[in-house]
Amino acid sequence: VRAKQPLQEFGVALVSVVVAMLFRLPFTPLLGAQVPFITFFPAIVVGAWLGGWRGGLTATTLSVLVAVYFLIPPHDSLLITTTADQLSVGIFLFVGVCASAMGSLQRNREHELARSESRFRLLLETANEGVVRTDTDDRITFINERMAQMIGFAPDQLLGQPIDSLFCPEDVERVPILRSLGRKGTVDQLEFRLRHRDGSDVWALVSVTAVHDAGEFAETFGLFTDITERKKAAERVDAAYRRETQINQIGQAIRGTNDPGEIRSVASRTLGAALCADRAYYSAFDLAHDQSWIEEDYRRSDLPSLTGKYTISSFDVTPADYYPAGETLVMQDTHDGAWSTAMSGALKSSRVRSLISVPLYDGGTLVGTLAVAMADEARDWTPGEITLVETIAVQTRSALDISRVHYREHRIAAELQNALLPSTPPRIPRLELAPYMKPALDEAEIGGDFYDVFALDERHHCLIIGDVSGKGLAAAAQLALIRNSLRTTLYLYHPPGHAVTQLNHILTQHDLLVGFVTAFVAVYDSASGQITYASCGHEPGMIRRAATGDVEELEATGPPLGASENAIFTEATTRLTTGDVLFLYTDGLSEAGPNRRQLLGTDGLRAMFASQGEETEVEAMASRIVADTSAYAEGTFRDDVCLLIARYLPAEVGEEHIGEG
Repeated sequence: VRAKQPLQEFGVALVSVVVAMLFRLPFTPLLGAQVPFITFFPAIVVGAWLGGWRGGLTATTLSVLVAVYFLIPPHDSLLITTTADQLSVGIFLFVGVCASAMGSLQRNREHELARSESRFRLLLETANEGVVRTDTDDRITFINERMAQMIGFAPDQLLGQPIDSLFCPEDVERVPILRSLGRKGTVDQLEFRLRHRDGSDVWALVSVTAVHDAGEFAETFGLFTDITERKKAAERVDAAYRRETQINQIGQAIRGTNDPGEIRSVASRTLGAALCADRAYYSAFDLAHDQSWIEEDYRRSDLPSLTGKYTISSFDVTPADYYPAGETLVMQDTHDGAWSTAMSGALKSSRVRSLISVPLYDGGTLVGTLAVAMADEARDWTPGEITLVETIAVQTRSALDISRVHYREHRIAAELQNALLPSTPPRIPRLELAPYMKPALDEAEIGGDFYDVFALDERHHCLIIGDVSGKGLAAAAQLALIRNSLRTTLYLYHPPGHAVTQLNHILTQHDLLVGFVTAFVAVYDSASGQITYASCGHEPGMIRRAATGDVEELEATGPPLGASENAIFTEATTRLTTGDVLFLYTDGLSEAGPNRRQLLGTDGLRAMFASQGEETEVEAMASRIVADTSAYAEGTFRDDVCLLIARYLPAEVGEEHIGEG
């Protein structure tokens, strides 16, 4: 309580002096003039406390006047006749002034403290963060409105409760650590789960500050920041990232093969593992013939397989009816009575209790489904899980479509490529031939490797090997163009350098070639054993000399065909002697290896060629080189393998020898 106006301060002083005088008068007959000021000291204190400095001085002055007038002789007079009374009045005035000053100062200090406390409480009450104050027994002595709202209680419901009651049971065991650290100082931003009144979890960042009084722990302040939405957002981001990662991993596995059965198997296996499902399987439908089948399914180890062919009508179910407008079928629990007896019976016999099934269509006709399922328990499938299955189903269908196109293109390209492979002439004087052609293991990737052997006249024969850039039908078409064009130009211009120069000019002038072609074009003279060749950016040909066992390389004499419009292709010559072996090949051999960093290379192939026995037949030599290269590449060729081996025979044998091919 405080007097706020001057009149109030003076009134307080007056009232306190009057009360003091009324209290003193009854003792006058007993005390007389002794201790006249004894009852006025409280009046000064009250005046200073309630009226401030002015109230205290007013009470002091009025007390002196009243005491002198009524209590100190002569009575009813303001005269002070004795030195003792004058000294007494002086001492009282001094004490009164001091008491007024101290009372006013103490009163102002307590008032400021009260104002500070009020502001502090207002700050805590209006703070956007939750605030909790606890005593030495860790019981709540203050909780602001924000904190109470955060956990769904009224503030007065929590006063006196232990601080542990605010936390989720799973995090209560961590509270003693927080309390221990908090009493030693300040703990900043530890994540805790609070328990809401409705039973849900509220995530909060908790900061604790200890308050000490005279070195002793007195209380703690806890600051709670609600981060529930932040945590939910982070969980959504993490879930999206995990789902995207799963989609990429599964999609990459699906795209890693062109075999339809393997695509379906990979999709089921990886999807089932990603969702920790009991089953995952791809069902194919032939509605026109009332048939469905499952080739391979992912399943829990104790579950029977669903693989096999089924008659759809035997289940008394029409599959298309369960996918209205092509929507995904989601079943939390097939036992809840929401499904037909036929559907429930079919799923029960298959040990399917909970299901996500995505339909796949071809031209509006249902051709399959991709499904994940739980066998014995219901499952509340999340939107993210449903989206994952739908995404993988789309990728699976796309991969199957691409696989079908690949296989169709492969069949056409393979037939075209086989039609283009030449038959070796029945007789080439003094030359034993062994051509070899092996497609890469990825059958859908028919390449552009080719060889050709034909006669220009009775004495001269052409030996050609080449590689058209590209794969599939486009490469096969280019192969046909190059092979036939090479024959034409070589018929017109016997020298191979001139022939390929003219061919390159025609190809580039008329834009007949997409990409480029490497080729080794040789003209063999059976009368002399001379080889005249033009190597158009091709792998170097090799000759193993029978006399020394050395291997010579026949380097390129010009760029690839189609690489430069004005290219001039030179030619070179070499001569075969009896027993010499000519080895021509494409980069499917030289670039074979277990990985891209460990290729066999020209040096490795030369060493392999040099190690072949002199008596080995050329067909066996070709097969052995391919086998050794495959072993080095760990059984996998990434490109087609094409080679042509020719051995120069003695004259007497050559006249009678029939070339084999």
